[in-house]
Amino acid sequence: EETKEITITRDTIEVKSVNYEIIQIEEKKIAYIEINQFGDKTTEEFKKIVPEIVSSQADGIIIDMRNNAGGYFKTSVEVAGEFLTAGELVAIEKYNDDTINEYDSSGPGRLKGIPIVILVNEGTASAAEILTAALKTNSQAVIVGNKTYGKGTVQVLEDLKDGSSVRISIAEWLTPANENIEGVGITPDHEIELSKDDFNQDKDPQLDKAKELLK
Repeated sequence: EETKEITITRDTIEVKSVNYEIIQIEEKKIAYIEINQFGDKTTEEFKKIVPEIVSSQADGIIIDMRNNAGGYFKTSVEVAGEFLTAGELVAIEKYNDDTINEYDSSGPGRLKGIPIVILVNEGTASAAEILTAALKTNSQAVIVGNKTYGKGTVQVLEDLKDGSSVRISIAEWLTPANENIEGVGITPDHEIELSKDDFNQDKDPQLDKAKELLK
């Protein structure tokens, strides 16, 4: 009931964009990787965990990109390169004049061949959808969760003289299967709901399904 004064020191909070752990499912080792955005340090953070996953001899990989709103296009292509060998198509960029840029993996594909399950939901967008589509097409990754957001445009940020800025859509991106997901999203192979009651009770049926598929 009394007022209490607290001194707060301002500081920078560093939030890692990539977290991972090895989980045991019966006799199998599964690498659980959570990617929450594709930012400045995501490629660096991801490349650091790859040797650990390889040395653990993981039998499967779960990539959790639920509520990953995306980030840098280039970063998603770089991360895809750890799952795909050089030359495999990651995404296609198409402009109004029908000019097309194809973005191939540059490898080294150190995680190639390991079974993959990707967790997605309606908050999975943009660069996260690029990685999801690339691994589904090239690595037969299985998708679990809810339909993704459906952001299939490429945008640039232009600074204006008055200090403001404007984001302009300059192209659309297509999946390796030549599909445009704008406003459509990616439909999971296994559509599993995560209800509010599940969340409140610390239950995760989507993750449970991913584990089941990798048994």
